[in-house]
Amino acid sequence: MSESFLLLMLWGLGALAAGYLGNQGAPRRGQRQRLAALTGTGIPVLGYITAQHGPWVGLLVLLLGFAVLAALMARVLQRVDGSPG
Repeated sequence: MSESFLLLMLWGLGALAAGYLGNQGAPRRGQRQRLAALTGTGIPVLGYITAQHGPWVGLLVLLLGFAVLAALMARVLQRVDGSPG
């Protein structure tokens, strides 16, 4: 396995931890900072994957990253609004 995919898996675990384990009772500002940190760390990982494996793999990883961040954002907004989630 290439190290770029290892970094991608670590980013995914970080997203999982930040989105699902770290949001209990956190204020909205803290949740936005976590999502901003995930985005800020994901962009260099995406560039590294694209450099190693080409643009099509980079595009696929980009779409998967969008899906992960959209799911986390939906979960954050549900908790802020008081909806069950």
